[in-house]
Amino acid sequence: MDFLLDTCVIYDNYDFTSNNHRKTKLFLKSDNNFIISYFQKEIEIPNLIERKNIFAREIYKKIINPTYKVFGLQKLTISEKSEFKKILIRYANYNLTQKDIIELKKRYFEIMRGINKFVTNKTSFVIPIKKINQNLVDDLFKLNHNKADSEVISSGIQAHQTNKIILMTADKSDWKKEHLNVICNKYKLDEPKLEYIQDYE
Repeated sequence: MDFLLDTCVIYDNYDFTSNNHRKTKLFLKSDNNFIISYFQKEIEIPNLIERKNIFAREIYKKIINPTYKVFGLQKLTISEKSEFKKILIRYANYNLTQKDIIELKKRYFEIMRGINKFVTNKTSFVIPIKKINQNLVDDLFKLNHNKADSEVISSGIQAHQTNKIILMTADKSDWKKEHLNVICNKYKLDEPKLEYIQDYE
């Protein structure tokens, strides 16, 4: 079976602290075929890698030199900025050591290397960015308020019209079956199955 993967599934495969790590690792070791959209390959995943590299580099520099002025935080997501501040607070309160920060930096870099390797060696790609139906994207965005996910889900819907695929995610907030149903009914499209890695056995 062909599965179009949400980027968070690929990330969780390499993040041993994720609650979904074990199930994701088992799933990605299966004999299924794994697909991502060109939007993920060319935009979403490079942006993710850039943000995580900034996060790891800047937290390390700030810990080593408390007077260092951090750079590039405007590129981080709201949750990443919050996590950045929490780590600095934990370090200031002696709940983290420099060794912990070095290990954190190392872990992030290992996750990014793993994602790059997986995308290069284990996935095929569907729907060039210019061919993504922006009507689908816009209508999905009105439902989930997440532009990147709307681009990926729209790519999955379009790919499913020619080759049957299953959408796989860990995101139960922005990837909802009822949203998929609304969009596919509106445009009279065959609806792909949506599964959650949390339910994988």
